[in-house]
Amino acid sequence: DLRVIRSTGKIRNEQTKMTALHLACANGHSAVVTLLLERKCQLNLCDNENRTALMKAVECQEEECVTLLLEHGADPNVMDVCGNTALHYAVFCQNLSLAAKLLSCDANIEAKNKDNLTPLLLAIIERRAQMVEFLVKNGANIHAVDKLKRTALMLAVNYGSTNVVGLLLQQGVDIFSQDVFGQTAEDYAIISGFNIEQINYVNHLDDLTQSSETVSEDDDVRYSTNSMLQVEPLGLGHKDSVSLLKIQDTILSRERLVGFQRSHCELLREFYRMKSKVRGLQKELSETKEVKSQLEHQKVEWERELGSLRFTLKQKEENRRNADMLCEKMREHLRRKEDEYSKEVEVKQQLELTFRAVEVKLKAERNNLNQVSDSCEKAKDLLCKNHMLQEEIAMLRLERDALKNQHREKEENYFEDIEILKVKNDDLQKTIQLDEEMLTKTISHYTGQLNALTAENAMLNSKLEKEKESKQRLETEVESYRSRLAAALHDHDQSQTSKRDLELAFGRARDEWLCLQDKMKSDVANLKHNNEMLSQQLSTVESKFNKLKIKLHHTRDDLREKTLMLERVQRDLHQAEGQKQEIEHVYRNQQGKVNTYLGKQESLEERLYQLQSENMLLRQQLNDAGNRADSREKMIISIQDQFQQIVRKLQAEREKQGLMLEERNKELVKECNHLKERMCQYENEKAEGEVMVRQLQQELDDAVKKQSVSEASLRLTSLYCPKLEAEAQDLKNNCKLLQPRQVTSQVCLKLNVLTVNMQDKVF
Repeated sequence: DLRVIRSTGKIRNEQTKMTALHLACANGHSAVVTLLLERKCQLNLCDNENRTALMKAVECQEEECVTLLLEHGADPNVMDVCGNTALHYAVFCQNLSLAAKLLSCDANIEAKNKDNLTPLLLAIIERRAQMVEFLVKNGANIHAVDKLKRTALMLAVNYGSTNVVGLLLQQGVDIFSQDVFGQTAEDYAIISGFNIEQINYVNHLDDLTQSSETVSEDDDVRYSTNSMLQVEPLGLGHKDSVSLLKIQDTILSRERLVGFQRSHCELLREFYRMKSKVRGLQKELSETKEVKSQLEHQKVEWERELGSLRFTLKQKEENRRNADMLCEKMREHLRRKEDEYSKEVEVKQQLELTFRAVEVKLKAERNNLNQVSDSCEKAKDLLCKNHMLQEEIAMLRLERDALKNQHREKEENYFEDIEILKVKNDDLQKTIQLDEEMLTKTISHYTGQLNALTAENAMLNSKLEKEKESKQRLETEVESYRSRLAAALHDHDQSQTSKRDLELAFGRARDEWLCLQDKMKSDVANLKHNNEMLSQQLSTVESKFNKLKIKLHHTRDDLREKTLMLERVQRDLHQAEGQKQEIEHVYRNQQGKVNTYLGKQESLEERLYQLQSENMLLRQQLNDAGNRADSREKMIISIQDQFQQIVRKLQAEREKQGLMLEERNKELVKECNHLKERMCQYENEKAEGEVMVRQLQQELDDAVKKQSVSEASLRLTSLYCPKLEAEAQDLKNNCKLLQPRQVTSQVCLKLNVLTVNMQDKVF
């Protein structure tokens, strides 16, 4: 957002240290550049590679941004980390218009980078012929040299640009200048396989050689004329033809000695050239050693990176093991939960069995109630107990339904939690497998690259050893040449001493001169033979040297290819680092997920603890219910005992009343007959009631199956209970008022009717 950009323009990226002006120039946003320039931002701020916004604009060939920056006073002569200026970037991009704008704004055309390359030399290396012509027209120095003191002509010949060579020769470049290794442009042309006939300065070299030959011939003529002038006075003095012939022979021998000296000088020159070439080879060997050390350093760095990757692999394996352990723990917890659930199901089944047993007992008690419906007091007690038992049954049913609902909810929650945990476990296993596959692929890729680099390093070591051996051979050959040259020099000194002796003895005795002449001829023959041998050896050395040059050229090409391979490997390493960062990011996300899973596991454990506590409470409630059932059974047994005692008392009272009634039996015969008739009616009604009771019992069995209907009926019974109790009290009061005659008949009938009504209302 442009509102965020301050007037200073110092908002930078933390990694690249690029300002907003850098980014705008790199992306060609001229409107943003004008806005920043209007707010007076700093133009010459540099990024992490010491590049200004002008350099970024030139590199991305954004002419509008370049013109805006130059108009507002951007410095075109700022150097980056490698010493390159904005003009170097324009030359590299081959943009003539940008180069012209930079030169119009006082850009230094002779600025040198760390490799001592001016823009002209960089254009020659990059084979930018149009840029070379443009820079030469604008006054670039054609005599500039790089670190190895290579001129523009040498670089043009080395990189095979014939047009640039012709242009430089037209500008009068020095063709005889030598680099650090003593090589000229002609040597570079021979090494790079350049066609020398295409170069325009060959005729100039021929003229120079012809002039040197004419000078040497003039010297020879002068020497011969001087010698003839020296001979003439001798001939005039002696006038002997034989002596003249001898003098001419001596002159010829001296001329031969002079030729030998010249050949010796040429040999010395070639020897010094060989020395310079050996020095060049030594420097190249040192460079190859440096390259080897760099490769070893890179190998050590890659081994460190491999170690770090292996360490991360170990950490991920440990994390995977920890995840597996957590999964196993979760499975154990789930198994425990399933065991607890199975135990709860068993307890539930036991409760249902106990409940059924209680229902069976209730049915038995109901049958007993039907059997004991004849007695009034027993019926009352049984009704009260029946009400109590029915209420307790309703409570137990409600508790049972609540327990069933709770168990169902718990089962559903447990199954949902189990399914969620299974899905999460599967996701974790899939992510762990993907991480393992990615790590194995990266490790195999890096191991392959390391193996290739080790093989290349071994090849380089073998080549270095071969070059060392060839260097040692050359040194031994050079030493042999030195010894031979020393012997030749010694022979030459001896010949000079013999020559002086001959000159001194020439005036003394003519006879000794003949012997000396023979010796001189033999010495000259030996020297010629030695000269021929030396020339042959020199030719062999030159052929070997040319082969070594070709090998050096091939080794340079191999080194370039290997540097390209190293750059590719570095790019792959950067990509691998990016992948590593992505894997670390994924691993952090997975760790976050694992932490969430751990939190969920803790919550599940808390929930399990709560469920266990609830289960304990339920078990306590079940135990309490069992205790209550035992106490109720005891109460029922005690009630049965009391009921039997009451029946016995009633039987005793009946016997007493029977004795009393026998006396009054006669009076009541009529009434008994009448009562018998009514009893028959009541018995018919009772049979009908029993049929109704049986139907109600069947409906009761169906109602047990339908619990929802029974709950509604229980609620209705809770509403009708007070009315029934009131009716029972009214009946008791009526029973007290009735005579003992009517107690046994009417009360029993009413009680039967009440029991039937109660059963109808209950069920």
